[in-house]
Amino acid sequence: MNFTSLDKTRARNAAKMIRAGLGAVDPAAAVELIKHWPKTGVRKGVVAGYLPVGTEIDPRALMGALADAGHDLAL
Repeated sequence: MNFTSLDKTRARNAAKMIRAGLGAVDPAAAVELIKHWPKTGVRKGVVAGYLPVGTEIDPRALMGALADAGHDLAL
């Protein structure tokens, strides 16, 4: 399926509206990410992360846990 830039913009705007309706993101939401990280048996690897902007979930707790587990992080 090919998405146009207009489709992507509409989807992005719809997601922003949903997040705005939810209010502030609970900091504990990032910790929940750790529980859902796949248990692949891989002990080391490179994992990309991001610094949150606006209402995005803050993944820094997950990133810290991954670093503690031996993964290299890319920001």
